[in-house]
Amino acid sequence: MIYPKFWFSPPGLLRKFYPEIIWKSAKKEVVVTIDDSPSDFSSKLLDILDLHKIHAMFFVKVEESVKHASVLREILSRGHKIGNHSITHRRLSTLNHDELKIEISSSKERLEDILGSGVKFFRPPYGSFNRAVLKEIKLSGQKCVMWDVLSGDYTSDLKIVKKNISRYLQSDSVTVFHDNKKSRNIFEESISFLMGQIFYLGYRVGEPAECLN
Repeated sequence: MIYPKFWFSPPGLLRKFYPEIIWKSAKKEVVVTIDDSPSDFSSKLLDILDLHKIHAMFFVKVEESVKHASVLREILSRGHKIGNHSITHRRLSTLNHDELKIEISSSKERLEDILGSGVKFFRPPYGSFNRAVLKEIKLSGQKCVMWDVLSGDYTSDLKIVKKNISRYLQSDSVTVFHDNKKSRNIFEESISFLMGQIFYLGYRVGEPAECLN
């Protein structure tokens, strides 16, 4: 399958049209974000991040987080941050107002109950948003976080991941990886390649709390 460039790196015009969205790091440091946790692979994933001394922002599915609250506590205890990835991972741009409130606002409340602390960041599943979605995110007190480098690890194809990172990575990139069945077989190699590129280009990995604002 041939994927267009905008699939992995949203065009500058789109970013300018939606300035309320966080597309890039606020510092000249690369941010690593992980979507779709928790899973039965999460602990192994955390070990890989520890090996590379990476602190990531985890955008978690709230429905799964309710079942696996201990995984969220482990993520936090290892120095990572947690953001909201909706309750059921539905494509938000297709939902009505009441459904959006559940997926965006109610999910925030449920996640905060689990964590015992506030949740500041939200990432729409599939990167799917419209004005109604952005309005509800803002009303909920969260900030929408997208990316400028989607690794493509969910394709299970390491060649695609290497191509995307090599082509699109910049010193202030927000990168996306996944904690799911499609990506787990190449996750370790994907992160290793990212870190190799960061080292080769003279970049640095940043702390999510400092870079996403």
